[in-house]
Amino acid sequence: MRKMSRKWARISIALMTAGLLLAFAGVMAETYIPIVPGFALLLAAVVVKLTRLRCPYCTAFTTTPQWFGTGNKKCRKCKQLIYYDY
Repeated sequence: MRKMSRKWARISIALMTAGLLLAFAGVMAETYIPIVPGFALLLAAVVVKLTRLRCPYCTAFTTTPQWFGTGNKKCRKCKQLIYYDY
C-alpha cells in the first residue's frame, strides 16, 4: 500500500493559512505591505501541493491535504483510496 506524506500536507495547510491571514490583515488595515508576502505564501502552498501532494497511484493533482484524521479520501481520477503515512 502506497502512502502520502502527512508532513507535506501540514506544511501546505500552514502556508495557506498564514498567507490568507496576512493578506486579510493587510486588506483590513488598509496597508498593502502584508499583502505581497501573503500572496507569496499562498503561491508557496500551491507549489507544495502540486509537487509533493500527488496521488501515489496515478500521480494526479487531485488530492486534498489533511491535517489529521482517519478519513481517507479517494482520488478523483483513479478512485483509489489515499492513505497517509501516520
